Amino acid sequence: MQTFCGECGGTMQMGYTADRGDYSVAAQAFWVEGEPQMSKFLGMNAGLNIKDRARYDIVTLRCEKCGVLKSYARPEDRCDRPGE
Repeated sequence: MQTFCGECGGTMQMGYTADRGDYSVAAQAFWVEGEPQMSKFLGMNAGLNIKDRARYDIVTLRCEKCGVLKSYARPEDRCDRPGE
């Protein structure tokens, strides 16, 4: 991963993007392969269907100088289990 900002040359600091899930509990955001598809329960939308799709934690770098963000979904950050 890039350690210096491509915009201004500043130093990139590693972090992650937090997302709010159920009950506003913070969780690390992740990338899901394919087009979004809604799950159905009793004919109503029940959230996104991510079963059997590859998922990767998103690692985000932030420039300490200009604030630009660069996000990565690296192979080593795969967070799904086959058949999950």
